[in-house]
Amino acid sequence: MNTLLRIIGLIIIIGIVGGVLFYVMEPRSAAKSAITPIQTDRISTENADVQKCGAPLSVTIEKIDEQASSSPSVSVEYPQFPTLPEKFNQEIKSAVTSRLQEFRSIAKENTDARKATAAKNETPNASDFSFLARWEPVQVNNAYVSLIIRFDSYVGGANENQELQTFNFDIVNKQILALDGLFASSTDYLSVISTEARKQLLEKSKTISGDNTPTETLIDGTVPKTENFKNFTFTENSIQIYFPKYSVAAGAFGEQQIVIPFSSIEPGLSKLCQATN
Repeated sequence: MNTLLRIIGLIIIIGIVGGVLFYVMEPRSAAKSAITPIQTDRISTENADVQKCGAPLSVTIEKIDEQASSSPSVSVEYPQFPTLPEKFNQEIKSAVTSRLQEFRSIAKENTDARKATAAKNETPNASDFSFLARWEPVQVNNAYVSLIIRFDSYVGGANENQELQTFNFDIVNKQILALDGLFASSTDYLSVISTEARKQLLEKSKTISGDNTPTETLIDGTVPKTENFKNFTFTENSIQIYFPKYSVAAGAFGEQQIVIPFSSIEPGLSKLCQATN
């Protein structure tokens, strides 16, 4: 009898202890699972071009991912920099969200048009419509931020829409960096860039099309105006200029790029690096 009582008492004690642990631990576990921390990534220091000017800079990657089977597909990633001014971050965000909003509007119009012309037994949807935004860092450090975002979208028709936009920030001087700020001491930089752009683009075009290369669009798209060269990124030694689809060549050629050493544009400027301590 005594042995049985001891066993029963032990079972009761174990049950009480287990219940206490359950009620103590369970709320903590639930609270932990309910928290979704902001994911902050650092650009890999293994990429010499990205990090060459200085230490890595913290960046938060904002994402939008919508993959419904009956509606447009949306996949977006763009950076935000917690330590940089809100104006620069907002410029990046607005560039993405305004294009996404425009895409949604056109996709809805085209979906409605499909429904209006569909047969009685047909249920059209927008599952083939898509919007993609991806960013590529050229340098992200404690001296400069230089990056490009590419946008690909499809809302019907024969071809995808392809756009791009670059973003540059001078951390030392705390300002968004435009082309004239990069070559502030050179008055003829546009003419030099224009000449070099035409040379490089013509060589690329001839490699693909031979002597039958049309040059009218190329010439118009490389006239020495700021607007033609506004999409640029840069490293310590050179500037890379991007020409969107159709801007300097037929659509079949897609996006075009050129790279020019700083020393070719502004004499004496062979490197650009002014990292903060």
